[in-house]
Amino acid sequence: MLIPNQPTYQRYRIKVVAHNEKGEANVAAEEVVGYSGEDIPAESPTNFTLREVVGPRSAVVSWNPVSPESIRGEFKGYKIQTWTEESGEEKFREIIMRSDSTRSLVQSFKPFAVNYARVLVRKFYFYQFFSKLFKS
Repeated sequence: MLIPNQPTYQRYRIKVVAHNEKGEANVAAEEVVGYSGEDIPAESPTNFTLREVVGPRSAVVSWNPVSPESIRGEFKGYKIQTWTEESGEEKFREIIMRSDSTRSLVQSFKPFAVNYARVLVRKFYFYQFFSKLFKS
């Protein structure tokens, strides 16, 4: 069933009750929770920062979390993507982070290369908004 013009990712309690020519079903309908459609996050993580270089392949990074209102869908956490100038952005490596994370040890940097990194909101759908890139 499609109900047009609903707000993005609005929570609804849904119950379907069966009726026929004899009347309403004598079994109680189970209530479930459903949501209207997801959308692109309204903001990306901010203040993505290189905190400490730990070794030739690893560094600690941090970021400010996004506000819950800006997610507009089922929040799964964050993704950190890294790549080198040589490999190109299309060959990024990913690190999956929990939703309560704002800091990570990244161990996928390549020594003696120009490395790029960014963090983004991870949802069931839509990954479009990235943090500011940093280059090392």
